[in-house]
Amino acid sequence: MATEGERRRGGLANNTPTATTSAAATTGTTSSSATNPTRQQPRQPQAPQPQQRGGSVEAATRRVAAGGPGRGGPAATQQQQQHAAASSPMQGGGGTGGSVPALTEGQRQEIKEAFELFDTDGSGTIDAKELKVAMRALGFEPKKDEVKRILLEIDKDHTGVVDYQSFLDVMTVKMSEKDMREEVIKAFKLFDEEDKGRITFENLQRVARELGEQDMTDEALHEMIDVADRDGDGEVTLDDFLRIMKKANMF
Repeated sequence: MATEGERRRGGLANNTPTATTSAAATTGTTSSSATNPTRQQPRQPQAPQPQQRGGSVEAATRRVAAGGPGRGGPAATQQQQQHAAASSPMQGGGGTGGSVPALTEGQRQEIKEAFELFDTDGSGTIDAKELKVAMRALGFEPKKDEVKRILLEIDKDHTGVVDYQSFLDVMTVKMSEKDMREEVIKAFKLFDEEDKGRITFENLQRVARELGEQDMTDEALHEMIDVADRDGDGEVTLDDFLRIMKKANMF
């Protein structure tokens, strides 16, 4: 039989909360808290950054050529893009097989007649030395260095002759350049409304306004002129304009 002291100690032990019970209670509280975690706030979508508008003479010219509001500009944007992608010996590119605007039937006939004028024996080839003269017959005045570049491209085997297809490829690019030059001159005249032969700050202001370029600052317009203006008089001549457009591969 248990003594009186042992019974008392047993009773105290039964009435005292055990560490296991306390831990279980604590674990229960923690588990309940884990099943209801604090919900994370959803991420706020970032506002799209405004796109910068084109701030260059060539960018403005493309929009003018495409025909801005209230303007009857020539719709030449697609042709300009095709020509910019073209690769030709005249532009220092990889060949004459690039994508260039197609010739009209009349243009093809002119090229054929010019070639046949020098293909006197009907062999389908002309002497490489006659390339420059044949190009002049079509209204072009190629420089000596340009003719050399063309011949290096189309007569890689140094045969000394040029076949019709090579001549056609060369003249297709040249005529495309001529057409685009004319379109660029038309665009210049749309800027130069007073026909002074120069584009002024006021001209750019007017065109920017007509094209809806409300965020184009005066400072940005002055910078556009400074880029093109070689003599520093604050105005852009036709030669300045053509130089910038050629640099931008618009012709």
